[in-house]
Amino acid sequence: MMISVILISLVLFLLSAQFLNLQWKSRGFPPGPTPFPIIGSIWWINFRADHGSLKKLAKTYGNICTLWMGHRPMVVLYGFQAVKNGLTNNSEDVSGRLQTIIFNKMSNGKGILVSNGLIWKQQRHFGIGTLRKLGMGNKGMERGIQTEAHYLVEFFRDKEGEAVDPSFPIVHAVSNVICAVVFGHRFSLEDKTFRQLIEAFNHIVAFGNSYFYYISEVFPWFVEHLPGPLRTAKISRDFVHSFVRQEIKSHREKGRTDEPEDFIDFYLKQIEKTKKVPSSTFDEDNMVQSVFDLFLGGSETTATTLRWALLYMLVYPDIQDKVQRELDTVLSPSHLICYEDRKKLPYTNAVIHEILRFSSIILITLPREAVKDTTLLGYHVPKGTLIMANVDSALFDPAYWETPHQFNPSHFLDKGGNFVTREAFLAFSAGHRVCLGETIAKMELFIMFCSLLQKFKFTVPEGVKEINTDIIFGSTMKPHPYKLCANGVFGMLFPEVVALGITKTPRSKMLTVSEVLVFFVVSLLLIQFLKLQWMRRKFPPGPTPYPFFGNLLQMNFKIHHEHLKKMAKIHGNIFTLWFSNTPAVVLQGFQAVKEGVMFSNGHLWKQQRRFGMATMRKMGVGKKDQDYVLQEEAAHLVEYLQKTNGKPLDPTMPVVHTVSNVICSIIFGHRFSRDDENFHHLIESFDTLAAFIYELSPWLAGHFLPSVKKMKSCVDFMNGLLVKELESHKVKRKHDENRHYIDYYLDEIEKVNLEVYDFSRWFTSSFVCHNFLFNSYLQTKGDADATYDERNLIQTVADLFIAGTETTATTLLWALLYMIVCCIFKAEYSSLEKVQKELDAVVGCSHAFCYEDRKKLPYTNAVIHEIQRYSNILLIALPRLSVKDTELLGYHIPKNTVVLANIDSVLADPGKWETPDQFNPGHFLDKDGNFVNREAFLPFAIGHRVCMGELLAKMELFIIFCTLLQAFTFTLPEGVKEVNTKFVFGSTMKPPPYQILVILNGFQAVKDGMTTHPEDVSGRLVSPFFRAMAKGKGIMLATGHTWKQQRRFALRTLRNLGLGKRGLEYRVQEEAHYLVDFFASMKGKPVNPSFPLVHAVSNVICAVVFGHRFSREDEAFHELIKATEHLFKFGGSFFHHLYEIFPWLMSRLPGPHKKALACYDVLSNFTQREIRMHTERGTPEEPQDFIDFYLDHIEKSKDEPRSTYNEDNMIYSINDLFLGGSETSSTTLNWGLLYMVANPDIQEKVQKELDAVLGPSKLICYEDRRELPYTNAVIHEIQRFSNIISTGMPRVCVRNTTLLGFPLKKGTIVLPNIASSLYDPEHWETPRQFNPGHFLDKDGNFVAQDAFLPFSIGHRVCLGEHLARTELFIFFASLLQAFTFRLPEGVTKINTEPIFGGTLQPHPYRVCAIPR
Repeated sequence: MMISVILISLVLFLLSAQFLNLQWKSRGFPPGPTPFPIIGSIWWINFRADHGSLKKLAKTYGNICTLWMGHRPMVVLYGFQAVKNGLTNNSEDVSGRLQTIIFNKMSNGKGILVSNGLIWKQQRHFGIGTLRKLGMGNKGMERGIQTEAHYLVEFFRDKEGEAVDPSFPIVHAVSNVICAVVFGHRFSLEDKTFRQLIEAFNHIVAFGNSYFYYISEVFPWFVEHLPGPLRTAKISRDFVHSFVRQEIKSHREKGRTDEPEDFIDFYLKQIEKTKKVPSSTFDEDNMVQSVFDLFLGGSETTATTLRWALLYMLVYPDIQDKVQRELDTVLSPSHLICYEDRKKLPYTNAVIHEILRFSSIILITLPREAVKDTTLLGYHVPKGTLIMANVDSALFDPAYWETPHQFNPSHFLDKGGNFVTREAFLAFSAGHRVCLGETIAKMELFIMFCSLLQKFKFTVPEGVKEINTDIIFGSTMKPHPYKLCANGVFGMLFPEVVALGITKTPRSKMLTVSEVLVFFVVSLLLIQFLKLQWMRRKFPPGPTPYPFFGNLLQMNFKIHHEHLKKMAKIHGNIFTLWFSNTPAVVLQGFQAVKEGVMFSNGHLWKQQRRFGMATMRKMGVGKKDQDYVLQEEAAHLVEYLQKTNGKPLDPTMPVVHTVSNVICSIIFGHRFSRDDENFHHLIESFDTLAAFIYELSPWLAGHFLPSVKKMKSCVDFMNGLLVKELESHKVKRKHDENRHYIDYYLDEIEKVNLEVYDFSRWFTSSFVCHNFLFNSYLQTKGDADATYDERNLIQTVADLFIAGTETTATTLLWALLYMIVCCIFKAEYSSLEKVQKELDAVVGCSHAFCYEDRKKLPYTNAVIHEIQRYSNILLIALPRLSVKDTELLGYHIPKNTVVLANIDSVLADPGKWETPDQFNPGHFLDKDGNFVNREAFLPFAIGHRVCMGELLAKMELFIIFCTLLQAFTFTLPEGVKEVNTKFVFGSTMKPPPYQILVILNGFQAVKDGMTTHPEDVSGRLVSPFFRAMAKGKGIMLATGHTWKQQRRFALRTLRNLGLGKRGLEYRVQEEAHYLVDFFASMKGKPVNPSFPLVHAVSNVICAVVFGHRFSREDEAFHELIKATEHLFKFGGSFFHHLYEIFPWLMSRLPGPHKKALACYDVLSNFTQREIRMHTERGTPEEPQDFIDFYLDHIEKSKDEPRSTYNEDNMIYSINDLFLGGSETSSTTLNWGLLYMVANPDIQEKVQKELDAVLGPSKLICYEDRRELPYTNAVIHEIQRFSNIISTGMPRVCVRNTTLLGFPLKKGTIVLPNIASSLYDPEHWETPRQFNPGHFLDKDGNFVAQDAFLPFSIGHRVCLGEHLARTELFIFFASLLQAFTFRLPEGVTKINTEPIFGGTLQPHPYRVCAIPR
């Protein structure tokens, strides 16, 4: 009763712990149903992903939600946007394929469809390349499809209108297309093997996405042993594999690799070509699975779609009539349908696409897996998460289809009846795993569908009144079986001729003046229109320009990035816009912008820019001096924000004031106070100017826009302030001390002796502001080559102020807004928190930032760069002008052509950014978290006109941003829940006005900066029970100096006793002989092999340690074995864990722990008796066993002060050798015989190899393993699959160290999970299957595997590894050489589940050893 209560309590505790663990793990994932232990949350969808359950799931939890398959999370995407963005944003991150127990059993992780990593990349790349070579997408493959379409037509013609089920003829036709590609030949309709092949695929497809499939994934260990769909699917899989291997064998015999004709030929050639490439995955197993995948993907889906197609033609005879009418009108009745015809048959093409959409045969894509930590639609998705995209929901999304639940070909037609593609049409999936046979499928569907409807009218058989359009649920959504009648038709043309009557009316009077004027204006407009068309022929393509306006009407008189994006989609990444008669070449996308913006303007610009760059360097931009200026302004900003005391404020003016004062200190040599009215007015003036600059036609605006007067008054004020500053510098400056930009410029003016102008008169009379920034490039009165004058000084200062204030301040405003948005919509923790954590960890809370700090703050630097990319405040770079005739991206560009570079298209180019429409700092980080530059990062433009203040802007952004986030956390005011992130359109794209709440960080993060060198974790955990048992002595449970001395002595002594040599091998062969004799004596009767195996293995170690063996009848030896078995059963048990948690209490209570300790005493007493016997007889001159060597060493080292050689350590070392050298090897052999009984085919292969290589009577030796690769592989697989030590003995850090990047303190326990290595899906093709192929190459040679660690690894690796390998090989091979092991008569089931303990033991079982 007590045991039952304890067990029930333990089960409830484990279930509760699992439940809480699932709730904890699910917190960072999208919402979803509550997961429960074992079954996860697939109970919510009734263990089947069908239309209704997924729709209900999305309605309840949203278009991105989470299901749990057992303990594994699966993110479900519903609706077009979620499916598209989830599969295409960070496409490579979610390109893994679901690796489950069932999938692994079915495909072994090979092929194309469900493979991952290098295998998938190599197999898919080869598959696509080979299909292209075999004609995919061209006439070569088209002829094969036309041939099968002809046979299909002939089939229906032979039926002469009789009712027939079209399923098999269609499957036959479609399958034969892929057969011709893969095998190089077709199969007849009567071929029995081919019919079996089709039936096998039907079984596999029916199993997928069934109830039984999901139950199999949750309870694989249970379902695997039951008859049912899983077993049928596996049998079908084996039949297909056998069929393919037979074809491969036939191809090998023909030997056509020099001139490959089909996929198998190409693959065999590739195997030969890459056989010496270490990383090659091209072998026969991958070839078989790839052919399997191509056949499955290339026959089942297309055939099912064609079945739906004919069914829909029965249901919608009017649509069938329209298709046939179009075919008859466009093509002749005898025309051979080809894929190019689709362009002339828009309605037929639309019908086929609608069939694909409405049938929606793939409800969900094969689940994908995140191959690394990534972000999916704003949610953090850890590596290993499953992704399930509901393609059906995209094809029926009411936001993208007018009548989603009606069969309506108009979905793919515009109002003119032309075929249009739809972005929500994802019938072939999306992203990296998009169907590689999409082109073949489209060709097959079009040619076969059109060929059938060209020849036949399909009708319902007589007497059939209803047509069932419900689906049969499975991996593909099939129609219910149906019959139809195919009636022959003749092509008919239906021309409709309309006669146009033309009458001639005589004029009764002369034209009026108004008519003449109208005619004249129309003629001028026509001439102008024709002139524009003539001019545009030499330019890149673009929208049609109209007289007078050019393309301004299409653009709503402004350049907007959305307009440019639409035009680029139509006309390409380089196109021409016309502003009246002036062409402007627009560059869209990174490549176009990068290659096309290398223009500059004249001598004046070159001199002014060169001077500006040189002067800014002299003034310390990019150096420590500038850091100090920025630190000062950042400190002023922090001080101002601190005074708000957490009250809401608009950050615009404080940020602008800070940034503007930086440029003021450079230009004027002083800053302005926050209360200075002139400074406020100056900022407002620049804002007005910036808002006006983006207008396209100032001359038009001057007549119609009232804002021009306001702008001019702003210019006047700005001019007056700048002139005042200039005059002040003239008075104050000292010629030997040039401290500021104006000082340097005035000095340059004096050098060229230029005349000073009357600035106020010039600014009021020559203000033009034509098109863009101030057009003040006028010649000086002095030297023709000199451009240094006060007029250019004023203009340059204005340019520097606008560029140096507006852009940086706007970027910082976006920065604060994004930090708030990240806080509101955070998944795990926001970018703001990550930045602050990095700042605290690296520089602390009081550090004054300098620009060099960016190198130590990769995440912060990445966030700043992403703010610049995502805010993209300059949609279009200031227009440039070609200074001479030139070539641009293959187009001739005449002199004086305007060139517009669309910076927005570069910073959001999907070809260069993984998630261009998301705020993602990961764009600038590599997989190790290091900052990386991106070539498409062009916020400062590119080419000769790149922003000359780029370095200053980067310094400002970094220092001010870091200073603010070091001091504050920003959030929204109380009650404000939404943030408007739509930009305000202008010369820079500003955020809409917003308010923030500044919270002072009372937080101070202190981080130890110590760095440690990684050291060995060679200590051993001395837990309470182990301390009570072994007292820290011996080898296995000792640490430090004792462990080192005892282990070194044991290794040396075992070698002296023959470890690895023939001497010890004889001992093993002797025990193998006794073991064979025992089984022979049973004469085929059932027997539990456990004790005979333990006895044989233990006697080997006894001979080594004690110098003699024990008979099977020795009672003391029996007692020793029982004690050992009890010890291992106690290890890892419930009472063992209780003892470790409550040692003081348990040591005083009776229970199983007392018996376990008593069993260890039995072992120690047995060893003591043997030592006493050795001591009494005396140590021989040549030691014969371990005890002899140890006694001799005690004598030799008795005077050494640090010697640990004494009787106690000898006893515990011998105990360790006995426990480690008997229990583990005997348990492995026990599993070995069990697996042979469970896998008789493997046992037979081993015996065939033994017979062929050694014969029936040869004495097995360890060297024979080299000639027995399959036997050796089976033994290794027994060790891997049985995994008797699931976790290695816990180790302890002997000093502070670093483990896999994590700092670990001295004394930290390290638990090596051996099972995770032996079942690692990245290193084993079928980790959860018993598969000797893991240790064989494609030629059947034995190969060692790095992940094979049953003896652990490192300093604590098992010291008896070599002895154990020798025992396992000789015992196993000797037994299978002599016997065939079978289950007793009447026993049909085998329990292969382990009994948990110190080692994982099999349940007791009986076998019959049948002599061979």
